[in-house]
Amino acid sequence: MAQVVADSSSLIHLEKIGQLALLEGLFEQVVIPQAVADEVQRTLPELPSWIHVHTLSRRVILDDLMARTFGRALGLEVVGTGAVLYLMVDTDLNRSLVPVDHEMGIAFL
Repeated sequence: MAQVVADSSSLIHLEKIGQLALLEGLFEQVVIPQAVADEVQRTLPELPSWIHVHTLSRRVILDDLMARTFGRALGLEVVGTGAVLYLMVDTDLNRSLVPVDHEMGIAFL
């Protein structure tokens, strides 16, 4: 497993559907910059112990199209929340797939 950097929208959306722990199972370390920690404080007043506030790495989770485009232009490896959920299919975490399907309205095979 690898380290990943998450943006605020990824954390907020996964928390709202009760699936934030997917990140812990899919990635060795989840890192966020201080600005993201500040932005998610209303939704996540206490960050889980497995989310670390650090400087950025080369892999990021971004959902915003402009942010994704900019990230790629900077040479970063960009994935979105959808990719996180797709990665889950090939792991032992796929047991949580049904709740995600109902909450997000996404049909998985």
